[in-house]
Amino acid sequence: MEGRGFDERHNSQNGSVSYYLHVAQHHWKTFSRCWAKGLLIESGVIAEGSVVGVLEGLKYNRAVRCHKLLYEALLRLTWEGFLSWMQSKRNDFMEDSFDDYVQFTENICQETFTEMLSKPALQTTAESFWEYLDHLRISGGNLASFWMTYIDIVQIMLDLLRPSREGNWLLHLSAIHDMIPWCFSYDKQNYARYLSYYYAEMTNLQEEHPEIHAYLSDGGFSVQLGSQNLLIRQ
Repeated sequence: MEGRGFDERHNSQNGSVSYYLHVAQHHWKTFSRCWAKGLLIESGVIAEGSVVGVLEGLKYNRAVRCHKLLYEALLRLTWEGFLSWMQSKRNDFMEDSFDDYVQFTENICQETFTEMLSKPALQTTAESFWEYLDHLRISGGNLASFWMTYIDIVQIMLDLLRPSREGNWLLHLSAIHDMIPWCFSYDKQNYARYLSYYYAEMTNLQEEHPEIHAYLSDGGFSVQLGSQNLLIRQ
């Protein structure tokens, strides 16, 4: 490898979510035995003929939409459980933060959102919610752990989507870092090997190739093909 330039050693990383879907296809097959026909088809999220393609990562747009909808639905159920859990731990939990949330929902805009981010109530709620998610993973039983695994793996998909659209290089690397253990877990040896090498090289890019690091940090790793597309333009 020594003496070889950056361009000779690396190809551009296109379709991050596409190769994520291929890595996770074994995970989707596990879930498919549990809920594919009973939940996704009957709810009208996807057609019966598209189930196999969606769960194997072959139908990109439908797969992303399907997993985003189910991810949101599961988090809504999790939030309901979180409120009961917090009230059992702290009776004054909702009293401390209720007024702040009411004021925010009555006037949702960038200004109130920025203001809300600085309030201690939000930080307390967020920390408590992550604590509750860890509780479900570890002590919630097999079923809760099963669905938390699904939530975690879809979160990685979303974390790969967002940087590709926003040109956020650091978030891209963070998502790649979170994805690597799943490659080992599902015996995707090539992905595990090459993504580990890719991540190690990219995290040292600022020292070895500062000009390329600056270019990628400015969104240079993300491209747009359609002129009417609202995503980032490079």
